[in-house]
Amino acid sequence: MSFANQERLLFDLVFNNKVRQLFGTQPQKVFADYQLTAQEQADFTGINPHALALDVRVRVDLILSQWCRSLPLTFSLVSSLSNGLALLKQLVDSQTMLQAPNDRIVYFATRLRQQLIAQPQIDLQELSLLVAVLDAELGMASTSRLLKQAVINEQEIATNQSEPFNSQAKITISDYVSASLLPLPYQQLKQALCPCSGAELWRSLNKQPLSAKQRQQLWTQGEAHLFVAKAKVAMVSLCEPHIEHDTAELAEGFANLLSHVDGSMSVDDILQQLQQIGAPESLLSNIQQGFKLLWERGMIRAV
Repeated sequence: MSFANQERLLFDLVFNNKVRQLFGTQPQKVFADYQLTAQEQADFTGINPHALALDVRVRVDLILSQWCRSLPLTFSLVSSLSNGLALLKQLVDSQTMLQAPNDRIVYFATRLRQQLIAQPQIDLQELSLLVAVLDAELGMASTSRLLKQAVINEQEIATNQSEPFNSQAKITISDYVSASLLPLPYQQLKQALCPCSGAELWRSLNKQPLSAKQRQQLWTQGEAHLFVAKAKVAMVSLCEPHIEHDTAELAEGFANLLSHVDGSMSVDDILQQLQQIGAPESLLSNIQQGFKLLWERGMIRAV
């Protein structure tokens, strides 16, 4: 007897709402759809549909409480939307859970982004701000995934450079670095959107979601910043390495400069070009300090 069809059905009973509902009303049709023999069907006949629904609810809550650790700002903002919490729960389905464990949260966040854009519940200007926050957290989740996979595969991970800042060296973006424009500084967003941390935030949002008024007022409280994050290994494990991020925040205009960091120019080259078009010395000094900060935090490196 092969267990493949049974495993497939059991998986879908947990993560496919349509299959689960059909199982409660027409179990024989479900058994036929999954081509189960009479002996295989017997393993499912004792399942109580109501108990199954409760098990699924608890399981999805546990999953989202963990994913909330990586997407805290996004989860809080989405909770302020009509049926926002329900949308998060709906996306913990077969399509998401069939992905490799290390890929699930990035896949989930990408689908969430697509859903928010495809069916906007708020005006487009505010939606763009919400998506900008999601993109920043999705960027960090993506670099975490890549770094975690590299550790699991026992690949060599470059350590932060120890040499002093060299403004004459041609520079490029380091590995496992993401950069996004945030409508407000990251810590300000976190303070406003996250009344608690870790898995507790998900439970808190279920009890008291962010209000639409709080969300709308938030956007008026500061200026956009370039948010740069570099994933780093906090704990090495071939099973479940723990990844954290070093971060830096720079003025919004620095985003255009960072787009030129492709290994072809040095900081001095960039400053010289800006000087030629009339940039004041105070601005050039600030830009140099910004690049120095990124260098010291390992976010850019010499080629």
